[in-house]
Amino acid sequence: MDLNELNMQFHHYGLAVRDPSISRTWLVNLGYHLGEEIYDPIQKVYLQLAERIETPRIELVWSGNEKSPIDRWIKAHPQNFYHICYEVDDIDIVVDKLRSLGRAMPLGNAVPAILFEERLVLFVYIEGLGLVELLEST
Repeated sequence: MDLNELNMQFHHYGLAVRDPSISRTWLVNLGYHLGEEIYDPIQKVYLQLAERIETPRIELVWSGNEKSPIDRWIKAHPQNFYHICYEVDDIDIVVDKLRSLGRAMPLGNAVPAILFEERLVLFVYIEGLGLVELLEST
């Protein structure tokens, strides 16, 4: 199975947190620059991207005032990396290929991501890897 043809490029790790201030302190002390805090009404979570030269980006994710998809996860794991994100040329092509291998289960439909200039994202559970966010390139 050669997935290199899909041109999946690492983009970031997703860190689910109960209290973002604790994680922000650590990340700033590690030299990360914190982007703007944004509320995503589609996913019903707050998001903030942390970036540092030559290291992986980290997306902080925490619940808003509405019930969100990560509430149960955060209750069990107050701070935990829970997804890895790959940038792809075409979400549908990647999902079709992964499904044909019997290795992927999409969780919903692709939706615009406010944190990433409204580019489409889709969460997929991939056997042997876990929760993966696919981010469509521009």
